Amino acid sequence: MERQRLVSWPDPSANIAAVTRLGGLGYLQAIHSGRLPRPPLNEVLDFTLAEITEGHAVFTAQVGEHLSNGLGGVHGGALATLCDGAIGCAVHSTLPEGSGYATVELTTRFLRPVDCAHGEIRCTATVTHRGRRMAVARADVQDTNGKLLAEASATCLLSTTGSD
Repeated sequence: MERQRLVSWPDPSANIAAVTRLGGLGYLQAIHSGRLPRPPLNEVLDFTLAEITEGHAVFTAQVGEHLSNGLGGVHGGALATLCDGAIGCAVHSTLPEGSGYATVELTTRFLRPVDCAHGEIRCTATVTHRGRRMAVARADVQDTNGKLLAEASATCLLSTTGSD
């Protein structure tokens, strides 16, 4: 039996325009509150920005067959993408208006299997170092019982308009 999943998303041009005039935290707060739409990738993978403060981001994700690796488990790339997204938001929340970042290194460790019936998982990311040109952050992925499923760390290259 074939399954289908219909995904739609709004035109991302409003977000692209807003990122140049809002500081990182303001931009992410606008997404969190619904004043700006979720990015297309969040719609496709069913990731939600659940919390955002400076240097800290929490994503939730609904895991299911749409993230399957074909063996009944959630594909590791989906978990790595979840971590990268949460880490990126934590880093971006520290940046001034008109600034951006790029992940240059991501290390992900998968600690427990995540099956497609897991339901909601939660990824919490925190910036551990923020310099003028680089930021380092880490993330933990947990199930609803608080069991650690995966952890990640990343280094991001910053393109800031201001300086520290």
